[in-house]
Amino acid sequence: MTMPRPSAPTRIRDVLWRGGLRVAYSLQRLYWFVFRPEQRGVYVAVWHRGRLLVVKLSYRSAATIPCGAVKRGEPRASAAARELAEEVGIDVRPEALRFVGEVVNHSGYLKDHCDVFELDLSEEPAVRVDRREVVRAAFRTPAEILAGPLSPVVRAYLTELPAGRARAASD
Repeated sequence: MTMPRPSAPTRIRDVLWRGGLRVAYSLQRLYWFVFRPEQRGVYVAVWHRGRLLVVKLSYRSAATIPCGAVKRGEPRASAAARELAEEVGIDVRPEALRFVGEVVNHSGYLKDHCDVFELDLSEEPAVRVDRREVVRAAFRTPAEILAGPLSPVVRAYLTELPAGRARAASD
């Protein structure tokens, strides 16, 4: 699906936003280095016809799937549904998401307890990206995804968690 090209002022604002996000992410990594915090995150593996929806964030080099932090007091499935809507415009009820496991990620001086959820869709959704935080989103086969730079959590999902490993093996 091709999105219309934004106007010049919008493109300039998007570039400035992406620069701000890169600076904020660098500062966040510095905070993690100093304080070594723990957090709870959620990841959503959206599947359609054997392909997984992967996204490219403006401030990270590796591909990932829709993800984010759980807010204080927020149920994890609700956080996953919120992140899915925020990052790629897919609105689902939390009950539609299936929890498949936890991955503990120790990269970047942060201990991130990541709950991975799956969503199977019979119809390919209309994916929307903001061109600021998320710059691209596309459905890819597990083999295509595993061949490139990939976030540690998504790689663990596809190679270590039974649900993801089974899907990657059927590719």
